[in-house]
Amino acid sequence: MKEVKLLLGDIVGPPGWTTIDRNGGDIPIHLNQDTKLDMFEDNSVSYIYSSHMVEHMEIESVQNIFNECYRVLKPGGIIRTCCPNASQFIQEYKKDPMTFGTHYEYGVGSGRTYKQEIEMWTGILRMNDEEKERTMLPHNLLCAEFVCYCDYPQYGHSYDLDYFNKMIDKPEEEFLDWVTSHYQKNRLAGHMTAFTPEKVRNLYVNAGFTYENTFDMEYRTSNIPEIYKIDLELRKTISLYVEGIKN
Repeated sequence: MKEVKLLLGDIVGPPGWTTIDRNGGDIPIHLNQDTKLDMFEDNSVSYIYSSHMVEHMEIESVQNIFNECYRVLKPGGIIRTCCPNASQFIQEYKKDPMTFGTHYEYGVGSGRTYKQEIEMWTGILRMNDEEKERTMLPHNLLCAEFVCYCDYPQYGHSYDLDYFNKMIDKPEEEFLDWVTSHYQKNRLAGHMTAFTPEKVRNLYVNAGFTYENTFDMEYRTSNIPEIYKIDLELRKTISLYVEGIKN
C-alpha cells in the first residue's frame, strides 16, 4: 500500500507528498477550525508536515487541525510543525532592545534582517515620518512579529511602552497572549498567533499525543526520513521544529 504523506499549507511538494492548501495543491481546502480531513481514514497517514502555516491561523483552528492530524496518523506516525520561534524573538529583544531584529536573516530568502524587512516596507507603503518612527520602535517591532507580517507593517499596532515593559517580564505565554489579543480580524494577511516549542507540544497533547512522545527538534533533525526535502534552509534562522509521534 502506498505510504501517505501530507504537506499542509503548501501548493507544491516533493514527489510522493500530498499538498493541502486553500490556494491550490492536490487538495484545495481551507484549513480552519471547522476543517475535517474526511478524505483520509483513521490511522492511514504516515507523516504530516507544515511550515510557517500555523502562525497565520487562530488558535482554535490550529487545535482542530492537530486533532485531525492525530486522528488520521497511523500508530507510529509523525507530525512535524515548523513556525517562527517566539521564544527566540523575545530573548533577542531582552538581550538588547536597540539591536533587536538585526542579527540574522529574517527567513524569507531576501538576505535582509527582520528590521531591514520592516524598513523596506515602510518605504514601499509610503508611511509618513511619524508612522515610520512609531513602527520602528524596538518594542513595536517585537510585537509586530506576532500580530503582523513583514509585508504588512501598516497592520501593526502601537503598544504603550510602559505597559509593554510590565508585560515583557511576565511568563512568555502570558506576554504573547497579551500581544496577540490585539490582532485585527479579517485582515488581508498576517501573523495572528505566536508559538513557543512548549506551546506546540501542549497543543499536540490536547490532540491526543502523550507529552513523552512530543519532541523539540532542530533544523533537519527529525524522525521523518525525507526531512532534507522539506525543511527549508531559508527558514532555519527564525524557526522552531516540534514533532509528535502517535502511540
